[in-house]
Amino acid sequence: MEHLSRILKLIFVFSLIIFLPKTVLLYAPALESSNQISSKVMKYGVENISPKLLKKLKTKKWALICNHSSIDSQGKRTLDRLLKQNIRIIKIIAPEHGATGKYVAEHDVPDGKDELTKLPIYSAHKSGVGGRTIKDSILKDVDGIIFDIQDTGMRHYTYVSTLCEAIDSAQRNKKLVIVFDRPNPLGGLIDGPLVSEGYESFISRINIPLRHGLTLGECARYYNFYAHNNKAKLEVVPMLNYTRQYLASNLLVGLSPNIPDIRACHGYAFAGILGELSPLHIGIGTDKPFSLITLPEDLVPKYVWYQLRKELKSYGLDCMTTKCKKNNIPYYGLECKVNPAVTPTVPIIAAIVEALQAHNIKFKCGPALAKAFGNDYLHKFIDGNISRKEFVEHYKKDLNSFYKKLHSSNALLYEVAPVLYKL
Repeated sequence: MEHLSRILKLIFVFSLIIFLPKTVLLYAPALESSNQISSKVMKYGVENISPKLLKKLKTKKWALICNHSSIDSQGKRTLDRLLKQNIRIIKIIAPEHGATGKYVAEHDVPDGKDELTKLPIYSAHKSGVGGRTIKDSILKDVDGIIFDIQDTGMRHYTYVSTLCEAIDSAQRNKKLVIVFDRPNPLGGLIDGPLVSEGYESFISRINIPLRHGLTLGECARYYNFYAHNNKAKLEVVPMLNYTRQYLASNLLVGLSPNIPDIRACHGYAFAGILGELSPLHIGIGTDKPFSLITLPEDLVPKYVWYQLRKELKSYGLDCMTTKCKKNNIPYYGLECKVNPAVTPTVPIIAAIVEALQAHNIKFKCGPALAKAFGNDYLHKFIDGNISRKEFVEHYKKDLNSFYKKLHSSNALLYEVAPVLYKL
């Protein structure tokens, strides 16, 4: 009996050793250190609707500006999510690339119907006068506009332009705009020029830096402040547990035919501009869009690419030499992987242009280049009218001015502010 008692005691002690730590962890108080806060699950704006806002949403009729990127973290469409919550979405407004994201850049988007709900889709991206505005007639029978689209973080990608059009149209018609916020996939680094007078266009619709470091919700607040003196009725639903340093390993879904993944999105930060310079081939039509910087292989010696690769590495851009074909012509150059936390935009463009021009590459500028860039300084640099230093630093004063305006506008929603790239 005494022997049995000893065995039972040993079993009890052993059980404590094995199970007590798990029990303590299971029932431990929810105390969090500052390090644990960053590991909280981030929620998109559409997943962070307060009960008060939900009640308001249910009492009104809405037009929803959305596309295929308008989904929650589980892949459910914003449209379906809102309808299930008894929010009366009665029409859809589609931006560039369309509601399904299938149209290539600059292609007219036709009106149509959502296949699942049969709701009408009105295009906000057609050619011709007024083709990219949101017409008053579209808003006649709604109380407001809900906007929920994933952006790239670059001013010349037109989703932010459609957002500005929505705010203008809502202000004109005394309607409400609600923006469900989403991350900036490039993080919080700000670089590039603002839009100079005379260079305003649909691809430079809002006067913010080329690479702005903001979320679209913050862009909306900034635009409302400076374009409408905060008189547009605007509400932004922020993300939960979002930090400026949040950099997703991939997108929930590709943003457009040529931005199918996060790598292309990161590369768009500089290759989106370089794509306007022929004879450069940036990977459009390959499985690496906006990730290649190549030329017909006989135009420059291969050692030039090795030298350029080394220089780009100093800006945090990792590259490897690569081959590809365009129209059955062999191309050679670099395949690039961007670290958006440290890799700038304009210095990368300057380094590539200067290195290739030094070997007699004659660049031809596309018609949209100056308007996408926001001024004619890249043209001047290519033509040899200004130095590389002048080109890279020409917008420094404007950036500092913008940064002050940004903070005074009360546009920022998240704890850590975006940062200016140090020129």
